[in-house]
Amino acid sequence: MTALSFRMQLLLCAAGPIVGCLLVGAFANVPGNVLLWQCCVGAFIGAALCWQVLQHHRRLLHEHVENLRLLERALTEEELRPPTRFSNSPDEFLQIEQQWNKTAQRVYATVEWLRRREQGLVNDRKLLQTVLESMSEGLVAIDQSQAILYVNPAARRMLELPGRDLVNKALWEVVRDKSLLAHVDDLLSSELPSVVRIELSRQRNVVEVSSFGVSLGPGTGFVLMLRDVTELKRLERSRRDFFSSVSHELKTPLTAIQCYAETLLDGGMDDAQNSGIFLDRIVEQSGKMLELVQDILRLARIESQMETLVLVPLRLDEFVLECVSERVAIAQSREIDIVVETEVTELTVRGEPVGLRSIIQNLLTNAINYNQSGGTVRVRWRAAGNDAVLEIEDTGVGIAEEHRDRIFERFYRVDKARSRNDAGTGLGLAIVKHLVSQFGGRIELESQLGRGSLFRVLFPLNEAPELTVVPGQSTLLAPFSPSEQEN
Repeated sequence: MTALSFRMQLLLCAAGPIVGCLLVGAFANVPGNVLLWQCCVGAFIGAALCWQVLQHHRRLLHEHVENLRLLERALTEEELRPPTRFSNSPDEFLQIEQQWNKTAQRVYATVEWLRRREQGLVNDRKLLQTVLESMSEGLVAIDQSQAILYVNPAARRMLELPGRDLVNKALWEVVRDKSLLAHVDDLLSSELPSVVRIELSRQRNVVEVSSFGVSLGPGTGFVLMLRDVTELKRLERSRRDFFSSVSHELKTPLTAIQCYAETLLDGGMDDAQNSGIFLDRIVEQSGKMLELVQDILRLARIESQMETLVLVPLRLDEFVLECVSERVAIAQSREIDIVVETEVTELTVRGEPVGLRSIIQNLLTNAINYNQSGGTVRVRWRAAGNDAVLEIEDTGVGIAEEHRDRIFERFYRVDKARSRNDAGTGLGLAIVKHLVSQFGGRIELESQLGRGSLFRVLFPLNEAPELTVVPGQSTLLAPFSPSEQEN
């Protein structure tokens, strides 16, 4: 047994216990009983060696199968990872493992690329979703059957669409505005881009609808872009009203000036008494035109914040008493009393001298012009918390409720015939509102039709000499007294 090489013994063991026993007996040249014993021993040894060889090969086979299994798992999506490299595999398995490894590398690289592409698409989708949801314009996407594909929040607000799950619902099921649905029907029939303005019947808003088709695979879809132009339309109407009012306001004095001038040219100059009257009328009408133009320019400067306001401490009581004294004669000529009712002798506010005087003068003038004979104008001021309150109340015609929201608009008049006779420009309250706002205050209106109106202005009190900045403008703090304004 010892003379046999190890490889030979492995071959013998692999050939089986019986072959091993025969070979051992033949080479040993021993008696039969000893041979039988040695055959038994040889059989046992051969079986043990055979078992060891089989176990060794089973382990090798198991390891290589496990390697292939790892490579296979590397190809699955759940456990995708870089391929494993094996360097100790025998030749009969190395080629298979290398082929599997190359396949795994290709699959891994492809899946990683797809993952990056997927993440890029997810990021792009999130960005697009954020942009669409933050748009101020409404966006509605539909297909050829008017089924909703997408609606952004702005469109939900504009159209007051119910619920949140609107996808695949028919547009006519959730939109009740007939004009918009009619436009969609025209769009589907023509398939041409269009831009129309529609007044939504329920919301009373004006919406500009831009419509165009988009490709949706085999069919065609449509996108409705909604832009709320209600404020733009209001501004356009205000612009038209402004030019119309300015033209009308200028036409009246210009017509009067032309008539008086033609009369003078036709021989009126020879009449010394009447020519003087005509010239006075021309000067009067020219003054009205100049006043109107000055008010327009001033309002334009105030609205565009072109003026640099200097906010200074001002004695509100002194300004009010001065403006009242200037208008006592006019009020008395119309049999109207001006009554000052106040318990506060001194009240200092922060404002701009010319602007404060303009506020008080405009409110007093309106209280006199829209009063009635035998009426009263009451003026009072007081401190209320951090504000100084100025109230000017009249016993005149009053303002109906439907006019109160528009009374501070340019050229807006409640009683056009009466205001024409009182020679107002129609810009006074608009100027007052803007000036009060620039002073950091606010103006309020209380009125009863046929019983009079009360205008209440709240100014910030001047409690400390600090710089107050009006938004968009430069401001400067400096001492001021009404007497200095006259110099």
